[in-house]
Amino acid sequence: KCMIKINKEKNMKEKIEQFLASDETTLEIGYQIPSLIIGILDDMGFEGTDDVDSNGWDHDFWYGNITKDDIKLSFSGSWYYGKYILDKLYN
Repeated sequence: KCMIKINKEKNMKEKIEQFLASDETTLEIGYQIPSLIIGILDDMGFEGTDDVDSNGWDHDFWYGNITKDDIKLSFSGSWYYGKYILDKLYN
């Protein structure tokens, strides 16, 4: 089981790195453990990953102010529906 987790984390980190280097503004992430995504962003040097809000029975959540240098991201999703989105934010 440990090898599977490492591979998932490595693949997800690569997807996030490709997303950040691209012109795309949204990365749709299938069902993943949110702490995996937040841990990857932490490891990449992003700040604001401990500022989460949530609501209601379907457990919507959002991290609205994830930053590193001049990059600003939001990470949101629903535990109930299992759809997560990483967005690049622009001023």
